[in-house]
Amino acid sequence: MKFPFVKAKTASSLRQKLDDTRQKLEAAQKELGTLKKEVHAARKRLGKNKGVGPMIDEGRAFMSIRFLRGKGLEIGALHRPTPTADGVVTKYYDYLSAEDNKARCPELAAEGNELVHVDYVGDGEKLELIPDDSLDHLIANHMLEHCQDVIGTLQVFMSKLKLGGHLFITLPDKRYTFDFNRPITPYEHLVKDHQEGPAQSLYDHYLDVHRHNAIKGVGSNTMTKELLTREEVHALPHLDIHFHVWTQFDMLEMFMRLKADFGFPWEFEGLLRNGHEVIMVLKKEEVEVWDRAEPGSRPGQ
Repeated sequence: MKFPFVKAKTASSLRQKLDDTRQKLEAAQKELGTLKKEVHAARKRLGKNKGVGPMIDEGRAFMSIRFLRGKGLEIGALHRPTPTADGVVTKYYDYLSAEDNKARCPELAAEGNELVHVDYVGDGEKLELIPDDSLDHLIANHMLEHCQDVIGTLQVFMSKLKLGGHLFITLPDKRYTFDFNRPITPYEHLVKDHQEGPAQSLYDHYLDVHRHNAIKGVGSNTMTKELLTREEVHALPHLDIHFHVWTQFDMLEMFMRLKADFGFPWEFEGLLRNGHEVIMVLKKEEVEVWDRAEPGSRPGQ
């Protein structure tokens, strides 16, 4: 016995699925075209400032344009602010004003770079001038490795973001930098620094950097060939070194373990290997868990 209406129904269903797929493809192509245009516009906005390479800046532009919206903050941008999509507003936070940064880094001005206007002068690890739950996005490029208490700094970052806001972080992969022969920072060390205070390991970090790249201007603008004493290091107003180093694998493991051990409310939105660095975009989100296979089982319905 034949049932021609079954074939007709099946064919109609397939046509509908094909139309739906075609519409989704057209929408994706349109979104890709928009992204390409915005990346091109962002590339032009980079102007004459010199970065480590155009691919690095374009990678950051692609990720920021894809995920960042609204009003936010970038810490320590100096002459390389992260390009963002049209309509996105980003202010700048640094421990020095633009004028003081020019004096600290005269080589940047000598190369023709323009430094960003610093809207807030303060401690980037504390963000004491920023209200809690006020930011749509927060950008920290090559900043976290300079923080003594990584966990405490990340807790501050998340407290400043609105629910649904995005944390945009780039970290250098030690394998491709002057830190290549330094030992990876163990996760347990980060926990100890957070729980016992980073001062107890400050001099050990200094010795580690001095031992592996003790050349003035490499790895730090406060590092010299002469070995300072513990007292001299602790007396420094600011020690600008990479306290911590990671590979890509260690970065991902760290963020996963921090979420499990400290309850950080983040979900990975995007990840990009970008030359010598890794870009991670994390969304502040409280995932609602319920049985999506059962209609009406969502809490509150």
